[in-house]
Amino acid sequence: MQRTRNILFNATFFFNCLLLFLLLFYSRIAVPAWVQVFGRMHPLILHFPVVLLLLYIVWELWLSKKFQNDQSKNIAGILLIVAALTAALTALFGLLLSREEGYDADALSLHKYTGVSLSFLSFIWYILQQKIERVKFAPAIMSLLVFSLILLTGDLGAGITHGENYLLAPVMPKQQPKEVALEDAVVFTDMVQPILQSKCISCHNDKKAKGELIMQTTAQLLKGGK
Repeated sequence: MQRTRNILFNATFFFNCLLLFLLLFYSRIAVPAWVQVFGRMHPLILHFPVVLLLLYIVWELWLSKKFQNDQSKNIAGILLIVAALTAALTALFGLLLSREEGYDADALSLHKYTGVSLSFLSFIWYILQQKIERVKFAPAIMSLLVFSLILLTGDLGAGITHGENYLLAPVMPKQQPKEVALEDAVVFTDMVQPILQSKCISCHNDKKAKGELIMQTTAQLLKGGK
């Protein structure tokens, strides 16, 4: 089991170093087509570090005191290093994906840095795992920090792909569209634009302009894209 942990540790260390290197030279990165395939795997694997880190938080806060044997601790250690490894891969693939056209640089910036920070923090947690466990309240503080970073990173990513305030949208007050009699309706404003708003704007807005097409205003729509 120790050999497995060493392999996972070395792989995580390598991907975090690669992540740091790409981050430092981010503006100079040119992503060829075959590498874009890895970048587009970002939405496929991002759930793994989220689930694994949450499982480890549950272990750290509620189960670690009940299972004090070496085998349980080894399993928990593997859980954390796998979480750190998948977090590094997720951040790395996201970095590659962000180099594609159609994303607003300002919207991506904070999501990029929170994702990278989550990767680094997860790996640091594994390295300092035993020292953190010896300090009172340190596991709870680290768990809260990681959990908050997961929520922030996820919310920023959802805002890019699904529109602003996606997470809290169901509980926020909604503006009901005004009802217009059919004979008074303007075709584009009252019939076409609501459909574009609900079906198209999430991928064609100022922050995420797929195909360089923005559909938020009539002028932007008429301008077209690729």
